Amino acid sequence: MIKPLKLFILTTTLFLTACVSADLAQTNLWQSPTPNFSPNTSKSERIATIALREHQVWGEPFITIDGKIAKYDHYEADNSRLADGSLAWERVVAYWRDGNVLTKLNRKLPYHQCNKQDKSINASSNICRAFASDVAWSATFVSYVMMQAGVDFETSPRHFDYIRHSWLGRGDYRVADPLVSRVAVGDLLCYVRGDARQLVANYQDLHNYLTNHQTGLPAHCDIAVNVDKDKGEAWFVGGNVMHTVMLRKMKIGEQGQIILPQEKASPCTPKDEQSCQLNRQAWVVLLKLVEG
Repeated sequence: MIKPLKLFILTTTLFLTACVSADLAQTNLWQSPTPNFSPNTSKSERIATIALREHQVWGEPFITIDGKIAKYDHYEADNSRLADGSLAWERVVAYWRDGNVLTKLNRKLPYHQCNKQDKSINASSNICRAFASDVAWSATFVSYVMMQAGVDFETSPRHFDYIRHSWLGRGDYRVADPLVSRVAVGDLLCYVRGDARQLVANYQDLHNYLTNHQTGLPAHCDIAVNVDKDKGEAWFVGGNVMHTVMLRKMKIGEQGQIILPQEKASPCTPKDEQSCQLNRQAWVVLLKLVEG
């Protein structure tokens, strides 16, 4: 026979457990706010507004014009809250879900469960949090911004797909040489990564590669959100840069073209800080936004 005190404790425990489970089951994953732009808002303004909104939420981390990290607050698997109270991993999941990218990911693991809006106690929460950390989401972030901004864009988990799309003259972007073209708000500045730099080192190399190959290249693109001719700098926002949404400052010339950091023969080491420059990448193409 259960004594009255033990019965009370057991009943109370079961009640609280049920309440907690119910609360968790009714808690939705973070949902993207619905953009509210006036009808005459330009594409570039819409793009910059969305990208800067996301950057602000992540604590406004940034890379200086000299290629150094000046601020860093949150990363994708961080369990602390972002500026608006959302969890970092939930926000990354939303980039996939609302950027029209999740269904384009060719993976065998059950990442499709991350399309759920339910966060009850089950495997999907763990899968989605691991997914946000394990799968590169930089192209997904760009796709998300473009979807939120209402731009005609080839959404993809791979930067190369929308670079090729723009090279083919489709959608709202066209390719240009970053060394001679004037950068503007809404443009995308892209570099190739890893061993791809041996194949594609500049804009002409990229054009030749796209002409003769169908296979993709590892790449990364950032979104231009501000161009200040008086200061001689442009600001770019990118996703999954050091596992966060990062702003990057770059120098620009009098004609508005990007001034790329000079190459260094020596590697970045603690003994040679001058060779450490996060803006020193193989920037090979500027995707120019077509406003019309």
